[in-house]
Amino acid sequence: MYDLVKEKIDFCYINKKGKEKNVSVYVDKTTYKLIRDSDLDESIIINYLKDIYLESNREKYLKRKEKKFKEILLMNGSYEFIESPEEFYDKMVYKDKLRTCLNNLKLVERQIIDLIFFKGKRIVDVANILNKNKSTISKRLKVILNKLNKELNNK
Repeated sequence: MYDLVKEKIDFCYINKKGKEKNVSVYVDKTTYKLIRDSDLDESIIINYLKDIYLESNREKYLKRKEKKFKEILLMNGSYEFIESPEEFYDKMVYKDKLRTCLNNLKLVERQIIDLIFFKGKRIVDVANILNKNKSTISKRLKVILNKLNKELNNK
């Protein structure tokens, strides 16, 4: 049976920028005991905990991005259960508008949308892929989302 009780482990690691970062992760009791009683090298344990921490943050990041994208693209800013044929038709029309709006974007704009929202890449990763500055990609994303929002609300 899976142990639902979580144990908190505080640890410190050096991030990509070379800065020391103090973080916490929660693991099940069995994992906690294995780590505590392990005779493994501390660096191996830190790397394992760091992977857990980074994966958890990645999942949170993707959920935030998905939520933001849905808020922009869906009518009334939320999913609703479709109860009538009219609502179904409205949703299909909206999807068609969205498809048209996405097709009207420039190639680079579509690439940015695709990489961030459909492939789950971070802005930093997109900047590296497209050989652009992070702030450039961030600004372009904001412009693209505003453009999509205007087009979707005007058509």
